[in-house]
Amino acid sequence: MQAVNDSVGAIIRERLASISDESELKALGKEFAGKASLKRVNCEEGHDKMVDYLAFGGAEVKPSNKKFTEVYLWNPRMLNEPESMSDVKSLVVSDYQTYLESDWVKRLKEKYPVTVNEKVLRKVK
Repeated sequence: MQAVNDSVGAIIRERLASISDESELKALGKEFAGKASLKRVNCEEGHDKMVDYLAFGGAEVKPSNKKFTEVYLWNPRMLNEPESMSDVKSLVVSDYQTYLESDWVKRLKEKYPVTVNEKVLRKVK
């Protein structure tokens, strides 16, 4: 969570204690839009500099948005495995998109082989 100041952060942290599901978290984020940024992050150490700073004692990092001066962790947990599909959905989609792109590039290279005209290349140089 990132907030514009510590008083907004304190109000949000107090309200977060009573939140039980993701939809309530989204509603709270909409209520404080512009004053705070709430997001759920699942990542390993080394994949997010802000999480590394807050959870793993990494180097200090400034918030991504300059108007947010306060940064907090809410309910940090170490997981050995994903708890739900939403925990890994973005990773799976990203991996699948990478696979589709590499397959597409491979097929394009087979269909349209690249040849370099050496005369034209020398003129360009």
